[in-house]
Amino acid sequence: MHGGGSGEFSAVVFNMVAVWVERRRRMAEKELGNDEEKVLQRVRQEIEDGGLKLDYIVTGSWSLKASQEAARLLEPLASPKAKEFVNIVTDARVSNGGKFGTIPPEDTWSLTSTKGGGSAFVYYCDNEASLSLLSTPFLSQGSTLEPCNMLTSNNFVDRRRG
Repeated sequence: MHGGGSGEFSAVVFNMVAVWVERRRRMAEKELGNDEEKVLQRVRQEIEDGGLKLDYIVTGSWSLKASQEAARLLEPLASPKAKEFVNIVTDARVSNGGKFGTIPPEDTWSLTSTKGGGSAFVYYCDNEASLSLLSTPFLSQGSTLEPCNMLTSNNFVDRRRG
């Protein structure tokens, strides 16, 4: 894809938010019938009430840039109730003296609750190449993050498969 990792940041937001909107539209249609105006109003209301969330696991400079791009792209949708669409699940700088390093334990993360429908996606960059950080698998046994977008472009060359 043209634009590399930086181009992917925008593409992921546009595509995954469109999937989230379509899922919400279908749910509203099941409940409200085929009244397009009511269905559209329901989806708009969910966005305005803060239902649209994008979870970012900030492990280094690439995931930080991705989260900042998402916030910039979604800013026009902001309302008094939905000021922030980007949820920083964890920021590796917090536990490393302001610098990126090890990823904080999963039990300290703040993923968007699935009770409200969950996030449109979880963004995770497994290979923060600029920091020479190759993280270890982050999900504990039984964790489910769906959908999860992972920037792993260098892993097929960098990682040994056993």
